[in-house]
Amino acid sequence: AAFAPSSTPLDLAKRFLCWNHVGSITLYKGEETAGRNTVTINFNDAGFRARPTVSFTDNMGLIVGSLGEEGGIFASDLADEDDNDDVIQAMSNLSERTKNAVKRSWTGNKTKATGSTIYFHRFETFASVRDKDWYLTLPSGELVLGCACGDGWSAVSTNRRFVRLFTSGGNQDHIFWLEGDPVTMVGRSRFLAVFYHE
Repeated sequence: AAFAPSSTPLDLAKRFLCWNHVGSITLYKGEETAGRNTVTINFNDAGFRARPTVSFTDNMGLIVGSLGEEGGIFASDLADEDDNDDVIQAMSNLSERTKNAVKRSWTGNKTKATGSTIYFHRFETFASVRDKDWYLTLPSGELVLGCACGDGWSAVSTNRRFVRLFTSGGNQDHIFWLEGDPVTMVGRSRFLAVFYHE
């Protein structure tokens, strides 16, 4: 099974997604924070020019993360294909036959991607603060198993044996396929190491 270096188990109420030379990413589960997950990034650098702690609400259900000098990359679990069930149940005035017809029309719609969502949180920017972060959703069924960051790049490995490289601005750069299932990945500076089964 794949793992993220320095992370703690998924079922903990307070867990580390990453702990490296840049800092640490801590995820606080919703029970302690009024039902919403919160992500906190603490930096290792101390002193006069130390970076302030970054905190934001996790609206995507993040499960992995990594820190680099320019930002942090995060990824969620697969999107729930049954998100529409709550909507159908709320329509109590519809017959069962109509509810089933609406359900079939939604499941037949292949335009909604249900893969992992990747989110990059940039620490600083010269452009508009509103445009500094980016996110994208992978194709249906593609789950992020690991992620890493370096100088000017970030990367994810997936259950389909893809390694996807991105610029810090959010453009997908290279994609390559691994010969075996990914185990873990780490990055620093301009280097990326990906470990996989053979």
